[in-house]
Amino acid sequence: MNLKFQNLPNLRTNRVLLRAISNRDTDAVFALRTDREVNQYLDRKIPTTHEQIRTFIAKTKALVASKKAIYWVLETEDEMIGSIGLRNYKPEDLSAEIGYELLPTYMGIGIMSEVLQEILSYAFEELSLQAIIALTHKNNQKSIQLLRKFGFRIQVKVNTKTCFNSYILNKPKPQ
Repeated sequence: MNLKFQNLPNLRTNRVLLRAISNRDTDAVFALRTDREVNQYLDRKIPTTHEQIRTFIAKTKALVASKKAIYWVLETEDEMIGSIGLRNYKPEDLSAEIGYELLPTYMGIGIMSEVLQEILSYAFEELSLQAIIALTHKNNQKSIQLLRKFGFRIQVKVNTKTCFNSYILNKPKPQ
């Protein structure tokens, strides 16, 4: 099933523009997806060529166009610094999985907190999602702290095969 959005909107926080990925992002996406610290806790094959990144961008744009995923690049002062997205939409419980990554120079200064706040608001209010799922490596303390800060709670403890925990955040009840 598909996520319910008309056009992928640009979103903005105090310091970051969230926008659709484009072909001009090839070098920046390559830098992000080949960074050892970024990939330390991710279970994915690290690209070795710009052609692999161009393929990734094309596939990502196709997923967004078909409304099977949402993917924003994070940009500050015309520099791409990370990404965030929603995928694996489950219409039966109105949930989606969130994933994010950030260049190490921008970690620890509240950027992802700003971005996550904006995305959660968009997901719950505009997309009418009822729950957001995050898979996080059991040793990725920065990500775990970020998720807990926003009220995510552990749903499934470590998958021994992958070392990932599943966290969930349900849509807040109106006050």
